[in-house]
Amino acid sequence: FTTQKRLANFILHLLQAVAWIHEKGVMHLDIKPANIMVTPDYRRGVLIDFGLARTTADNPYTGVFGTEGYQPPEFWNGEEEDFAFDIFSLGATFYELLYGKEAVQVDPGTKALGNKYHKEKTNLAEKEYRMAMLRRTNRVEIPPRCPCQFDYVISFDIHALVMLMLHIDKRKR
Repeated sequence: FTTQKRLANFILHLLQAVAWIHEKGVMHLDIKPANIMVTPDYRRGVLIDFGLARTTADNPYTGVFGTEGYQPPEFWNGEEEDFAFDIFSLGATFYELLYGKEAVQVDPGTKALGNKYHKEKTNLAEKEYRMAMLRRTNRVEIPPRCPCQFDYVISFDIHALVMLMLHIDKRKR
């Protein structure tokens, strides 16, 4: 993005897209950089891959779903998915866009537990995995300064928006 205004418009467009699907009662549940296509002029992002999407009328998922690093802390507590799930995921995506690193780092031990869960599909493996991920997401590190990858400084408003989207308490997102 060549200007802060263009970046802000890109972020606004994606926020509007998520608000639109939420107004229709749909939760995407797998928002991440790989599920956002960027138009050739870099002005808009298009949300793709609705394979995990659910409506508010659907029964909640059981087990683990979504993508590590983009799932909110309440997911790892075993709470049912809701619209706040997508807000956290989009915030984690914006964080990565702005700062060039993941908002929530996944350590090798947690990845090993995830592989164990996905292989065994047992309640014990799921519980171990959820607890490891919960410990990890409660330590979201927010940089004291904006380690920005652009030639301009990220505005305080954009930075604050992203931090709010990553809030541990889903009611504050």
